Parts: sequence; structure tokens; C-alpha cells
Amino acid sequence: SGGGGGSGGSGQPGAERTEPWSSAAASRLDLTQTSSNKIGRILDLIDARISVQLENGESTTYLSPFTSSPMQMATYLTILMDKLTTFDAPFLPGRININEAPRHILLGIPGMTEEIVDEMIKIRSDGSDDINRKFETWPMVEGLVPLDQMKTLSAIVTAGGDVYSSQVVGYYENGSSFSRIEAVIDASESPPKIIAYRRLDHLGRGFSANVLGQRTMALLGMGQ
Repeated sequence: SGGGGGSGGSGQPGAERTEPWSSAAASRLDLTQTSSNKIGRILDLIDARISVQLENGESTTYLSPFTSSPMQMATYLTILMDKLTTFDAPFLPGRININEAPRHILLGIPGMTEEIVDEMIKIRSDGSDDINRKFETWPMVEGLVPLDQMKTLSAIVTAGGDVYSSQVVGYYENGSSFSRIEAVIDASESPPKIIAYRRLDHLGRGFSANVLGQRTMALLGMGQ
């Protein structure tokens, strides 16, 4: 445990000391009591400090085992983000997916600068399968934004989601006929449900044949 006690020394009434949280510390506390502090988000656990008044009059400040060291966050943060939540709800409202949102959308996020956004786009396009990329906290883990800014961003961004939109185009490679629809699918429940559907035929095919793809036989002029 670290020092930092008052002049009276630990063990004297009114003395203060600081030490990291541990299983031994937990054994000295009555954890059946209700806390007066509420944890609003997982990131509040990082670099947290809590003061406890013990029966002997000593005041002890415990330091969170979760520090803002990037190397340590890369190890523990994926577990916290995957296993813990502060929301008592089956799903969260829609947020901006920082793994897919285009540049102009990312620039509209409060606190984002062109430098941060350009670096995010560069990093996310490297094809890495790092598990940290599955959580919206990866810009902090990779040193792009500090903890305080990440706390603000965490309320409006995500790194995944369960609602998908798609456009489906059916067409003949050697003809002009086509059909184009747009659908929004909510996969947050099972089975998934279509929450929006509309025909887009009046807007044209919308995509070139190079984007949609063509069969080899059609390219050779052997059929449709």
C-alpha cells in the first residue's frame, strides 16, 4: 500500500491514508451498505478514488485498480465493456458507429477535430482484428482522445449495432429491366424484423454494373 497519510500516522483517529484497492481492503468493509455514489458509466471506474471512514476513525482513500495507462486499458477495458453495464434496458438508443460512419458524420460529433477524425479513419482501415475495436473506447485506448473526452463521447458513439440498412437491386446484365428496394432491419430481437421498407425504382438502378457485379457468362455474351 502507498503512503500519503496525515501527520498523526495511520491508526490514529482522524488519520488519512491512501492505498490501492485489493481483496484485503474489501474484507475490511461492510459491502452490504448502500452506496451514496452512483456510477453513471463504466469509464467512471477508471482512475476512481473513494474515501471510507473506518470504525477506528481512520479515513482511507482507495485507488481504483483500473488506471488510465493505455497499456493497462488495452488489457482490462475489453472485459469491463463486455461484461458490465450501467444501463437497465434491453437495448440502447441509436448511436454513431465510429467504425463505419463517414468523415463528415464523425466531424459532426462534439469535440472531434479534423486531426482526430483523419487519424481514426486511418487506423480503422488497417484491417486489424484487435478486440478493442469492437468497443467504442478504442480511440482512447489507442491514444487519440483522453479519458475525459471519451466519457463525453461514450454517450453518443458505438462500435457496432443491431440495426442494418440495405439496398437490394435485381437486374438483367444484358437488359434494362431492374427492381430496387431499400430495407431497414432490426436484429436486436429474435427473429429480426423489418422496420422500414420502400421501393426505389423511380430513382433508377443507382449503381453501375461494376459495383453490382456481372456473371462470367453474361460478360461473354452467352446468356442472361
